[in-house]
Amino acid sequence: MKLLVDLGNSRLKWAVENFGNLSLSAAIAWQQDGFQVQLTQAWQTLTGITTVLISTVGTTKISSFIKELARKIWGEIEIIYAHSQAQALGVINGYVQPQKLGVDRWLGLLAVHVHYSDAAWMVDCGTAITADYITAAGQHQGGLITSGLGLMKHALAINTNALELNSQVFKLALATNTNAAIYGGTLTMAVGFIQQLSRFQPNTAIILTGGDAEIIQSHLEQEVILDQNLVLKGLALYSQSS
Repeated sequence: MKLLVDLGNSRLKWAVENFGNLSLSAAIAWQQDGFQVQLTQAWQTLTGITTVLISTVGTTKISSFIKELARKIWGEIEIIYAHSQAQALGVINGYVQPQKLGVDRWLGLLAVHVHYSDAAWMVDCGTAITADYITAAGQHQGGLITSGLGLMKHALAINTNALELNSQVFKLALATNTNAAIYGGTLTMAVGFIQQLSRFQPNTAIILTGGDAEIIQSHLEQEVILDQNLVLKGLALYSQSS
């Protein structure tokens, strides 16, 4: 069995892949206290792992810990780090320098093309919000990047006097206190970004993934597809193509 690991800017997500089927998907915020203990306890329950595939945009320190932990639990197993490619599985990377496309975005594009077939926007709502357009023929035509909800709030907190970083959830409405106004403003920015994608490619499916995908989806006017395992699905495909 293969352990698929998606190390993002704020969360580590994993799933077990066995003969093409994904199971046991879980996630932990790797910046929180006790992360290493929690991950060790979770992975020690997994048996039969022969290969670990890793997609990482996170820190080298955490990536090294993942590798050391895998070897400690399962011995000298094969560990593979995914990299963006010029083309694979019918997908052509649209970047001038293909290796510069974030590997999480590349894996998401592989998953969208194989599992959804039609032209689509692949939108990852994480620390950053990325939007990539892929045609039905598999041609990646480029993308857009902006700050995610948490990053927008953090930027306001550290660059504006007397504003604090607050994680409280509010109703999206005109606000009568500052924390609610920041919540509504950042959420509106994210929602507006996604709704404006139709300016570039109208009448195209939008597939959302990432930690903030559900909250953003609930405020979008158009219907979208929610797929929280998009990068992990891409990792499974990467393994097959490699």
